[in-house]
Amino acid sequence: DPVQRFASVEEGLYDKVLNRCVEDGKLCMHHMMAIDARGGEAFVRSAGLNLPQDVCTLQDASQVMAALELR
Repeated sequence: DPVQRFASVEEGLYDKVLNRCVEDGKLCMHHMMAIDARGGEAFVRSAGLNLPQDVCTLQDASQVMAALELR
């Protein structure tokens, strides 16, 4: 198919695609990289978070982001 151009796209869609955030219930790539940059699983444990490494839900997203901002 030839290239198609669109006048606009849904707000935030580019970021979701870029960071592979398109599957509900999965941690986005930029969030995973931020956790890894701060020590990965050891950081999550030291921050007192009992979260699976590959799942971030709406209920725990603010807790994860707040912990990341502390570092």
